[in-house]
Amino acid sequence: MSMATAQDARRILHHVLEKLKDPECKYAEKYKSWIERSEGLEEALWKCLRKEVIRFLELGSWSVDAMRNIGGELKFDGRAIYLYGVLDSPPSQLLYLTRTYIGQSIQLSSRLRQHYNFRYRRDNPSLHYHAVQNSIFDVFSVLAVLPTPTNVLFPGNDEPPLLLNVMEMWCALLFSSLQPQMLREWLPDTATPEPTGGLQHSRAGALNIANPLHHGLKSLSMDWLDLSHSVDPLIRDYLAHTDPENSSSVGPEKRGSAIERVENASKAEKRMCPRWSPEVEPASVRTVAVIGVAVILGFVMLTRGVGLARLRSGFGLRN
Repeated sequence: MSMATAQDARRILHHVLEKLKDPECKYAEKYKSWIERSEGLEEALWKCLRKEVIRFLELGSWSVDAMRNIGGELKFDGRAIYLYGVLDSPPSQLLYLTRTYIGQSIQLSSRLRQHYNFRYRRDNPSLHYHAVQNSIFDVFSVLAVLPTPTNVLFPGNDEPPLLLNVMEMWCALLFSSLQPQMLREWLPDTATPEPTGGLQHSRAGALNIANPLHHGLKSLSMDWLDLSHSVDPLIRDYLAHTDPENSSSVGPEKRGSAIERVENASKAEKRMCPRWSPEVEPASVRTVAVIGVAVILGFVMLTRGVGLARLRSGFGLRN
């Protein structure tokens, strides 16, 4: 699937909606009735996908330049699905690797500002932020724009979170930003990854770990994946940083659950990047501050001395 057509993209969307209606699917209890009562949902979602996305898929180029050409209004402050393209160079390879992360937001511009903010990335560790910290270039593009929740005529808009989740899942499948296990579970058989290009290319650069369909559904267990056997050098490095007491080759029985690893990641990275405080202020900063105060005081004293000398001269006084 080095190149995909509009029909391929539509087929994937149809497959996702049909799977969500399957009683054996764990998400059916939340999505099935919603999909069935939302007449015209598939067509409405299809129209939300920007034409530039289809053009990108048809060209079959997975470079960050091609991702940037998708474009979109990054200052848009409404509901949208976006792509975060990251370019890095794994230590064990000579070629640069393009990685992809797909996200959703109810206020796009605010969400992108969070991604740009180093302190936010530091305090909210994740695989895609780890990729950003080790990248040489990154880019944002808008994949889809959804109507406001007040638009009650839009199919499925009676459940705005579910609408966003399905749209994000669809886009994540189109860009293969999910891990291989999840791609195999949710892609139709006709979209099986091929040896080169397309899904196979971006599979190595997938940065989404959690299933987008779970977003906001606290009553369901999260579909986290165990990545301890991954051969991706970035993932192995991420696991080493988030769970330093275990090597990346340790199996899940010793690593614990994925949720526990995420909690450990937060604690570990916060220890690595402590907040600034006066108690840990570097000595060099204090030295510069003292020198700065001394220079200012010296200037003030010199200015007052010159002024006093002129005043004495004006009255014909001598020292």
